[in-house]
Amino acid sequence: NGHRARFTFIGTAEIISEAKKAAAALYHTRLIGLSNEAYAGNKSAAREAYHLIDRINSLSSDYDLMNLKDEMYHAGINKIWVTVENRSFNHLPFGVTDDLLYVALNGNTSNWNRYYTDITEADEMDYKVTYRIHDLRAEPEQYRTIENKYRKEITDGWEYVLDAKGNVSKDSSGNDIKRERKIKVNATLVETYVSKRAYINGNMEVINLKTGYISFSAPLNFEEWFNHTTRNYYGDPRALESNLTSRIAPVHCPDDISMMLRVAEKAKRAFTYEVNRVNYF
Repeated sequence: NGHRARFTFIGTAEIISEAKKAAAALYHTRLIGLSNEAYAGNKSAAREAYHLIDRINSLSSDYDLMNLKDEMYHAGINKIWVTVENRSFNHLPFGVTDDLLYVALNGNTSNWNRYYTDITEADEMDYKVTYRIHDLRAEPEQYRTIENKYRKEITDGWEYVLDAKGNVSKDSSGNDIKRERKIKVNATLVETYVSKRAYINGNMEVINLKTGYISFSAPLNFEEWFNHTTRNYYGDPRALESNLTSRIAPVHCPDDISMMLRVAEKAKRAFTYEVNRVNYF
């Protein structure tokens, strides 16, 4: 509508570039302090420095920090020694100890935790995780047999009604009179209960090897049950309720090793979970 407008444009590229360089310089000053703390053994400082380097690199290419980033990464790693100690009077089935350690070592996705099972005196560990087994056993199978006798009166066809002379009685129309024939039947139900238990009782402990402080301790107890009921009957099945007339054949009870492997699998899963969820920071 005839209004003359005036626009003033400012070139911001140089301003933004200078701002990024200034921010990078501030972060770099912070990085020097963090790296010094990391060299002194502060793992949290090393991890912060590791991530700060990425921030600096995103702002400026004036700094060569690749070697320092690698140093900060290794300085921030937790070296964790994982062990299983069997202090019971029985032995774990062959390979179970290796399974316990293997799953625990390979189930963690953290970038800062490294697990070891075989170490030497020269290896400097930060933490020791121990699953200390105090008692383990596969108990003998237990058998219990129960016999119950059943007696029932049932209808078994029909029969003629006889009069006092032994003749077939007639109704008013002259037809033979019939009635249901009642009989008593008997049966014996035999049920055999088989049970077997295996268990592992222990304790998981996490020790900070630098301070000697126990950062985590909890019982890890597990059991596995085998239960089966065998059913058979003798006599007339009509004396039984319908839900009891199906026979159940016996099955083979697992041996001690099989039961121990089952309960060890439970222990393995729980140990893996606990190792991975501990806060080692």
